[in-house]
Amino acid sequence: MRWTRKLLWLLPVGAVCCAAASTAFSAPKAASPGLVPAELSSAWVKWNKQTCKFDAVPKGQHPKTWTAIPQKAPAGTLIGYGEQAENNPFATAVNDSIKRATAASGAQGFAVNYQWPDTAQPVIQAQALVQKKPSVVISFNVIAATIPAVNALFNKACTPVIQITQLAPNATLFGASNQNAGQVAGQYLANYVKKKHWDPKKVTLVGPTVAGLGAINKRVTTCASTFKKLLPQTSYSAVNMGASVTTGQQAMTDWLTAHPSGGSATYLVSCTIADIWSIAVSNAITSSGRAGNAAIIGQGASLDGVKAIRAGGPIVASTWFDAGRYGDYIVPMAIDILKGQAVPLEVHQKLLIVDKANANKFYKGQ
Repeated sequence: MRWTRKLLWLLPVGAVCCAAASTAFSAPKAASPGLVPAELSSAWVKWNKQTCKFDAVPKGQHPKTWTAIPQKAPAGTLIGYGEQAENNPFATAVNDSIKRATAASGAQGFAVNYQWPDTAQPVIQAQALVQKKPSVVISFNVIAATIPAVNALFNKACTPVIQITQLAPNATLFGASNQNAGQVAGQYLANYVKKKHWDPKKVTLVGPTVAGLGAINKRVTTCASTFKKLLPQTSYSAVNMGASVTTGQQAMTDWLTAHPSGGSATYLVSCTIADIWSIAVSNAITSSGRAGNAAIIGQGASLDGVKAIRAGGPIVASTWFDAGRYGDYIVPMAIDILKGQAVPLEVHQKLLIVDKANANKFYKGQ
């Protein structure tokens, strides 16, 4: 079956708003075998249809582990999905995986596009999603300030929510552990500097943060603290990247102008939030002529990030999040929730480093 694009027009002011970028989805493909997450929270929850809340499940009254096993959804299930965006490789890979896994489960699906980094669209799109009366919602909303208003709509509709990346009250979570991702990145960068025999006193780690992304910034701050612990003589400088990769690249360009090469800024390393941000940092560094003395690590190992690693520029590595299998974890969790089963409050997949040594093993032929 083909994908069908449906345009839902905005109504006049005062009317109930619909969304302008929604997708009804189907197109089954075989789901992957059951997946065992790398990390589960100790807290488990179960959806309560009467209170419209996730209730805590006492220790000893839930399984010791959880596996994402492909299964058929209950009859009449509609899985709603709020996409982060449709214009970057990582988000697109996640979107495709969720749509594929939904179709394989036999459930119906309906997606809206939150249109990151737009701060108004998440609520508008969530309103359209609620109108479809989904059985469960998967919400890939990374703009921290908009999460309370968006999730209030789902809570009012008594719809259980699975968050991607950003933890929120009365919702479960799937995605990379931001803290773990930062630790892995910091350790890699420290080892890279040591292997290059760069004098730590001449190294500055640039931390490009994005205030609107909230806790996701731990990928940078934890990376920095891990790096500094291993190489205490290095310097650290935070850079506010603004709200988009365009403002981020300009912010990094401004920082480079203010910190010419030499002294503690002879060598530049950077841990970033995601590959799209690592590319923004890389573009600025390359344009300044300092790429030869720089090392950047991305997060997500999306196609654009892996291509940059293969190209041999300043982006030397990225942390693999396995975006193409998000749906194979999340859809089974959604079905478990709808069946009244206990699930972990947080589920995190295994992370690994993609660098020059293994980059050709990923996205073969692309």
